[in-house]
Amino acid sequence: MLLCTAFATAQTYDDSKLSVAVDFGTGTFFGRSNLSSFGVDYRGEYKNGFNGNIKVNYLMDKEVQMGVKFNFSSVCENYNRIVAEQNGQVTDDVNLLYIAPQVGYRRKLTEKWYFDCMVGLGYMHYQSQSLYNGTERECSKGFLGSNADLGLTRHLFGNLYMGANVSLTGGQTSSLEEKAEGKKETIKLDKWNRIRILKADVALSIKVLL
Repeated sequence: MLLCTAFATAQTYDDSKLSVAVDFGTGTFFGRSNLSSFGVDYRGEYKNGFNGNIKVNYLMDKEVQMGVKFNFSSVCENYNRIVAEQNGQVTDDVNLLYIAPQVGYRRKLTEKWYFDCMVGLGYMHYQSQSLYNGTERECSKGFLGSNADLGLTRHLFGNLYMGANVSLTGGQTSSLEEKAEGKKETIKLDKWNRIRILKADVALSIKVLL
């Protein structure tokens, strides 16, 4: 907030071309999402996590804007896994990184309220670091992802705006790169066990016009 305030000027949404927004909130995985590298049997263990965005947009004309979005999501879960009738505890930290060019528009609703709508297609990176029965395991993979964002912001003062952002993000992969006990291998995933991301995010947004 102090950083944003330091940039306060007399600019408005109507005459400013460049905007930078930072969002913090929570993400919920829904539908056929599966974040577990141990298989679809454990997909219900991954529900909610932290979500953060950095978004930079440039207004091309009166309403159409283009930009880039960087998203970071993190979810940590502990659950029991049974293999060959042996019970073990899984501790898993899953991080998702997503970066994509964006296109959309922003519209003035009233003197103080503004609406943004953006869509994007880009690169998503999945990483899982887990511990199971004393064995550390890391799985990672990059794949294609997409997003759709809706934002509502209100002018506070100067070039500082605050509001809320809702977004949907998706992507999937049918393989993982695994590292465990000093060995590396590629794991092929069938249609049931593939990593599948279907995520809805709700976040508080702080936006600055530059």
